[in-house]
Amino acid sequence: MASLKRIPRSPYWVACFRKTNGKSTCRSTKVEAIEKNYQKAYKIATAFDEAYRESQIVGHAGRVLAEMSREITRGLARVPCAMLLSDS
Repeated sequence: MASLKRIPRSPYWVACFRKTNGKSTCRSTKVEAIEKNYQKAYKIATAFDEAYRESQIVGHAGRVLAEMSREITRGLARVPCAMLLSDS
């Protein structure tokens, strides 16, 4: 879940969220750190969090597909060449 904080020397709200390994990550929202901009900055923080989670899902899907490809390729390597060339 995303959150916001102020850094004393920064004029911007800073978005914070946790990665899947539990490490906290902070990114500047580039929105001026005044109370009336809080909601706007929070929407940006939530978008950062969602984008990170989606990138993790896409990365995981890529790893699964790569593993499936390796398994399929290994299976084909076990088929004798004569079987692949026969006129069945």
